[in-house]
Amino acid sequence: MIVHSYFEIIKNPMDISAMNAKLEAGMYKERFAFEADFRLMIRNAKTYNMPGTFAYNKTLALESVFDKSMSHSWPEMLLFSCFQQVGHELITPLT
Repeated sequence: MIVHSYFEIIKNPMDISAMNAKLEAGMYKERFAFEADFRLMIRNAKTYNMPGTFAYNKTLALESVFDKSMSHSWPEMLLFSCFQQVGHELITPLT
């Protein structure tokens, strides 16, 4: 069995730490840019992790919470809300 490196599979990485840094730097001028990065992170997680695994299932849960919360919250509260409800153990910074 060949195990591929994350960066061999994911060509445009995104993670919560990068999103948080962008928030703190004021780089998200509109919610659509924030949503695009979030969706990229989710797409990457679904691409890299096999369906049925813990990481894949947590990604689905996080995506569901995000979808339900997006219309009610701006990014700072949305990130907090998602991770309060789902937990943050599946998404770690890319180093």
